[in-house]
Amino acid sequence: MLLLLNILIVSFLGLHFVFTKVVINGLKKNENTLKQKDNHSVSVLIAARNEEANIIQLLDSINKNIFSKSRFEVIIVDDHSEDQTSSIVNKWIVNHGTTNATLMSAEGIGKKKALKEGLKICKNEIILQTDADCIVPETWIESMTSLFVKPDVQMVAGPVQLYPLTNTFEKLQGLEFSSLIASSIGLSQKGWSIMANAANLAYLKSSREHLVFNEKSESGDDVFFIQHLAKKAPESIVYLSTNASLVQTKPSATIIDFLNQRARWASKTSEYPDLKGKLVALYVLLLNIISIAVIANLLSGTDDWILSLSFLITRFLLDFSILKLYSITTLKKSPNTKGVILLSLIYPLYILSVMAVVLFGKTNWKGRDL
Repeated sequence: MLLLLNILIVSFLGLHFVFTKVVINGLKKNENTLKQKDNHSVSVLIAARNEEANIIQLLDSINKNIFSKSRFEVIIVDDHSEDQTSSIVNKWIVNHGTTNATLMSAEGIGKKKALKEGLKICKNEIILQTDADCIVPETWIESMTSLFVKPDVQMVAGPVQLYPLTNTFEKLQGLEFSSLIASSIGLSQKGWSIMANAANLAYLKSSREHLVFNEKSESGDDVFFIQHLAKKAPESIVYLSTNASLVQTKPSATIIDFLNQRARWASKTSEYPDLKGKLVALYVLLLNIISIAVIANLLSGTDDWILSLSFLITRFLLDFSILKLYSITTLKKSPNTKGVILLSLIYPLYILSVMAVVLFGKTNWKGRDL
């Protein structure tokens, strides 16, 4: 058994080195500037459910964008909210008459259906999508949509940051989420566009309308969209990592909420339309299972501890190198080393906890079972 573990350790160290090198090369390759611009018009699309505490902050941040108000509209689709979301949005629209904003009530149930219905009334070809609990920078619209002057671009995916981070649990979430975004950007730049975040996504209306989604999941519109498009036209996807396009969203309030969210994401893996997405998900799962076996081997007091310890240290250094590059270039700050060390120790257990929820529990979103 120990021999098998040692073989797996050496094999996955090699694989993780290759994975890290690909991601870092992709992050370095990322192009965030575009000299050419045109007078394009944009439709900002938002699906909202029970967001009375957040929606005003989002709308205010959109309204502050350095982008002509005559060249963008805001479409808010209320997905059967059970709070005051609709009335709050209506009041905001009345008080901001210079901004072209429309509120509509979804007929179907679920975020996917709300977005589909909202897309139908969008007047512009360029769609810029975010979530109702986000805050966008004043350069967001311009930075996320300027790349569409290139004729081959159909989708621009942007970075998302958890904020504010006030305690240790939230700071660990921030590190984990940043690692996820960094890997997504790096892989995408090397031709593996397998993940995007609906909190910061721009695309052509015609590209979305022409894709048929057959997935059973009520969520996951972002992941399924980018993977469908990647199979059809991989060269049409661009992933930005500039601070000018960085969207902020709040971390999960409790461990239960956090695990539920991650389990909701993981539960869609079997429905991924692109084999690359499934392979990466399987790789991450196996890597963390091996990490748990390594930790257990060390705790058992084995004499053969050098290779196991080397595995943990090397994995930490490789993961830290990705996070540091992304943090410095996009978030404009260095990651907390102590936090990354703590995260690296509990991350394997977190992955298994998520899998346990997927296999034996139920996930929900906004009061709905999924």
